[in-house]
Amino acid sequence: MKTRFVRAAAVACLLGSAAILATTAPLTPALAAKPTGPTVSNAVGKLLQPAAVAMGNNDFDGALVLIKQAQALPDQTPFDTYKINEFLGNVYIKKNDHVNAEIAFNAMANSTALDQVPPEEKAQTFRLAALLATEQKHYADGVKFGAAFNALGGAPDTGVISSMAQAYYFLNDFANAETYAQKAIALTPAGEAPNRSALEITFG
Repeated sequence: MKTRFVRAAAVACLLGSAAILATTAPLTPALAAKPTGPTVSNAVGKLLQPAAVAMGNNDFDGALVLIKQAQALPDQTPFDTYKINEFLGNVYIKKNDHVNAEIAFNAMANSTALDQVPPEEKAQTFRLAALLATEQKHYADGVKFGAAFNALGGAPDTGVISSMAQAYYFLNDFANAETYAQKAIALTPAGEAPNRSALEITFG
């Protein structure tokens, strides 16, 4: 069976950042004026507020300086750290630095604060963590976070399903690779071309 996946491996390697950005709408860091849920500490908020303004003005280098200052603060709550990583992840995606973006979203997806955020944000965190992990060749994390996204019970996501097919392939789990590739193809809307790597895995 391995031989039929040789071309799939090549295609998977070619997709990279294009696949992430084509199927990804990054989280939008926001600090509401009157939040109804958990909030960051005052010290962290004083740095993340102007960072959010800088991001809104596309000043990602300036935002990163402020976020790094927040990251260096002592006595952070788990929610402080979660939000700091959210800002970091988004800035790094905007800067096309997916190595550091993956580190930030991995930390978010493993955070104890994740259960404090709205369900749609939790889903998006797992989604981005899965896509970035697979892109950065951390395939076990790609499978773990993809499965966590799917377990939330929302609408199936072809990007996540396709990335899981790739991750399983590189973990030498060819049965699951083909299963998820077939799911990705089946989920493709009418009139759209299926994910190329899913096609290669299925039809080789």
